Amino acid sequence: MRSDQILHSISRIRERINSFLQREYDSYGLADISPAHAGVLFAIGKDNPSMQDLAQKLERDNSTITALVAKLQHIGYVKKVRNTEDGRIWHVSLTSKGQEARKKTISISRRMLVQAYGGFSADEVQILSELLDKLYKNFE
Repeated sequence: MRSDQILHSISRIRERINSFLQREYDSYGLADISPAHAGVLFAIGKDNPSMQDLAQKLERDNSTITALVAKLQHIGYVKKVRNTEDGRIWHVSLTSKGQEARKKTISISRRMLVQAYGGFSADEVQILSELLDKLYKNFE
């Protein structure tokens, strides 16, 4: 593969991963979310983070997190609670519906990893991880 095709390949891989995930979400009854929403569900976990904490954890800007959380709140997966000490800060927690969705997305993520690394040795996965991390850091 030519070096000028690598970034294009990464983009195509991302599209295929997102398509795989969306098919899985649909089959698990989660057709109302996208991979970005699933990332928010995963990041919330049991911590009840602030919106700012979510943005930092997911490396997204505040407006993106606001939109993702608003959708998840609208469909009943999360709730926002104002911080009692500082009313400007909102914390996000999972509803029972959100906890179930999170469990499903974790299962789907495991299936995705099996699919993604099929045929790779442990050493190849480690090398790939290191190279992609290096590439990522080049854009910081």
